[in-house]
Amino acid sequence: MKATVLLGFLLFYSVSMFISHPSLAIICYLEGNNQNDRLGTSLAGPGDVNGDGYADLLVGEIGTKRVKLYYGNAGRIDSIPDMIWNGYTSVRTIGDINGDGKPEVVMGTDSANKLVIFWGGNLLDTIPDFVLTFPPDSVCVGGVAIQDVSSGDLNGDGYGDLVVSTIYTCGGPIFELGRVQIYWGGPLLDTIPDWMRTVPYQPSPRRSQFGASIKALNLNGDSYMDLIVSQMGNSSNSTTGCLHIFLGGNPMDTLEDQILGAPPPATMSGDSRDLWGLWIIPLNDLNGDGRTDFWLGGPSTLLRFYGGSFPIDSVPITILDQAGDRPTPGGDYNKDGFTDLILGQPIPSFLAGNVFIYLGSSNMAGKYDIAIPCYVLQDYVD
Repeated sequence: MKATVLLGFLLFYSVSMFISHPSLAIICYLEGNNQNDRLGTSLAGPGDVNGDGYADLLVGEIGTKRVKLYYGNAGRIDSIPDMIWNGYTSVRTIGDINGDGKPEVVMGTDSANKLVIFWGGNLLDTIPDFVLTFPPDSVCVGGVAIQDVSSGDLNGDGYGDLVVSTIYTCGGPIFELGRVQIYWGGPLLDTIPDWMRTVPYQPSPRRSQFGASIKALNLNGDSYMDLIVSQMGNSSNSTTGCLHIFLGGNPMDTLEDQILGAPPPATMSGDSRDLWGLWIIPLNDLNGDGRTDFWLGGPSTLLRFYGGSFPIDSVPITILDQAGDRPTPGGDYNKDGFTDLILGQPIPSFLAGNVFIYLGSSNMAGKYDIAIPCYVLQDYVD
């Protein structure tokens, strides 16, 4: 059986149902050449790379260690890739950090401590533009791996900054170190971090993996992006995950401005709290107050919606009615000016699943607006 991925049908279906075509149609079908190619294990939308007015698509193929670019067009996407990168195991996009206004492309390699970035837009090619390699820590003898990557203008200089979190495994009582590093973007971008915060494993209350997820967004409505850093709890010790909040500024303080613990568990099933905060999904400013509204959650944890504010209110505005996986901000499917949310719900035993769409609004509710059953569900991208 060849590895396959279905792409495009979600966007077509959700948009068309708001105009005049309530039918489900597959507008693109891409297939791996061999059984273990695993085409579609990662997806990314780099925008319009070739300037033809159509959004393009990046597809990771972990089995062959390749990333493929497919140019968009008015009809079906051609099954022949327009560009191929060899030696990469995953792909994603982040915001602009070199000042050209285009999202950058981040690719993963077999080296867990190596980050490779390609400038997006019409500058996109197969030659890396920025590479970070993280050596072992001097006081933590062990391995090092990249946990997450984000971007945003944290110091207010007009350029998006690069944020990278790493995890260091250690011997002895330290056990591990979680570290978040910021590199100022634009002409000042280099491989030396301009801001750094390190948090070791905490035995009591037991928490680990500082930097398991990071996201830059505007919480207090000023001219600086702010940084949310998640840290995992431990289910066997009934320890919940938590969030470390750092307000942007020039200079930017390395001490937290707020630490937010997980909310009480919901009455419905499937609401573990030790991984709460692993998913940070920013939407746009839904209520017009100049602050980023966002969802928080994690595996086996129901997503909760928070309005942008500082300090972040410990009580969420609403809770989703469905548990799922790989939540992501979608497009504006009903063209009302609000970003919508996509939530996958895999059913591995049947190689199937569901996709739920929650339409954004100034009064975001937790009830899904659209449900799409899928026979094959690996990943999806707007």
